Amino acid sequence: MADANISATPQFLVGTASWTDPTLVKSDLFYPPAVKTAHERLRFYAENFRTVEVDSSYYALPSERNSRLWVERTPEDFVFNIKAFGWLTQHAADTTRLPNAIKEVLPSALMTERRIKDPPSEVLDLAFQMFWSALGPLRDAGKLGKLLFQFPPYFTYRKPIWTISPPSHGGCRERQSQSNSAIQAGSRAKRARSTR
Repeated sequence: MADANISATPQFLVGTASWTDPTLVKSDLFYPPAVKTAHERLRFYAENFRTVEVDSSYYALPSERNSRLWVERTPEDFVFNIKAFGWLTQHAADTTRLPNAIKEVLPSALMTERRIKDPPSEVLDLAFQMFWSALGPLRDAGKLGKLLFQFPPYFTYRKPIWTISPPSHGGCRERQSQSNSAIQAGSRAKRARSTR
C-alpha cells in the first residue's frame, strides 16, 4: 500500500544555493545588466526558479525584516530552504556578524575573540530562538522549505543534539563526515595506484 503522504506525481523544485552567489552575479549570463541590487536579483531569480537555498544564514543570523521582504519579493509558491546558523551545528561564528542582542549577553572575554565556537548555553539558546523567530514570516506565508543543518566532519549523532530541531517543521541535515573523507581519500588512493 502506498504511503498516503506521498504524491502519485512527485514535485521537483529546481533552484540554486543563492540568488546573490558571486559566480551567478559576475557571470553576466543570468541576470540582465539592469538588475543590480539584491532586491532586483531576488525578484528576477524568482521569475526563473521556484526555490533557493539561503546560505547567508549560516554566517549570520537572519532577521525577521529580511524574511518579510523575501516574502514580498517572491511569488506565492516560492520556497526558501534555510541553512542553520553556524553555532547551531557546532561551527564557529564571526563575532562582528553577531546581532547586538547576542553581543550584549556574551561574556566580555568572548567579545575579544575574532570567532566564537562554543558560546555559553544561554547564548546558544538565544541564538536558536532568534533564528527560529526570524523565519516566522516565511513560515506564516507557507514559503519556508527545509532547514539544512550542516554538521562538521567530526560530528557524531547523539540524541540530545536533536532537541534543538523544531518538532513542527521538517529539517535536513548535511553531515560532512569523516567516513566521507575516508571514502574520498580511498578513491584518490585508488586513482593514484591506477596511474602507476
